[in-house]
Amino acid sequence: MAANILSKKHTRYITVKQFKEKYNISHGHATNIIHSEGFPMKYIGKTIRIDEEGAEEFIQKTYNQ
Repeated sequence: MAANILSKKHTRYITVKQFKEKYNISHGHATNIIHSEGFPMKYIGKTIRIDEEGAEEFIQKTYNQ
């Protein structure tokens, strides 16, 4: 059982501000991307959290074709 706990992958969530800084984009552009269909984000209360690895995959797939 301990091996199962250790092998689970933990998702790292970042804020919209961190997302904007990582990709050096404006707030408006970040908002458009975040609200795109299929973008890996979730609300925690009223704040948005972004799955960092999922966002990377989404951007690669969507914008680097």
